[in-house]
Amino acid sequence: MHPEAGHPGLEYLARFRYVATEKRLKEILREYSKRGIGSIFDEVGAFSPHEVNLDKIKPDRRELDKIIMGDILGLTEEEQLEVYKAVVDLVRSRIEKAQSVDKGKKYMEGVDVGAMAGSMAKRYKEKKK
Repeated sequence: MHPEAGHPGLEYLARFRYVATEKRLKEILREYSKRGIGSIFDEVGAFSPHEVNLDKIKPDRRELDKIIMGDILGLTEEEQLEVYKAVVDLVRSRIEKAQSVDKGKKYMEGVDVGAMAGSMAKRYKEKKK
């Protein structure tokens, strides 16, 4: 049973906190929607996990995240900082991985499918001669 359940004063306080959080969230989202949303690197103000600092995060982004990660999910500021670091690290590593893949070739189980198809077509043409 929730600790606030059954006590009218505590239930009222919980409802008040919920309504206040909901109102704050709507105000922030309204302001947030007026500007363009940048990449995670722009929003957080860091390009590597080591650069992440709560003071460098865009103010409206930080306020939104405080509500979601702090008020709703109950994360401490230190835990929130770790979330930012993990997200920056994940996005950065995914971008690096995507850039390292040769975009012109398709591989299946380590085999260059395009090269294999080209070779087979060449052999087929040679056999028909």
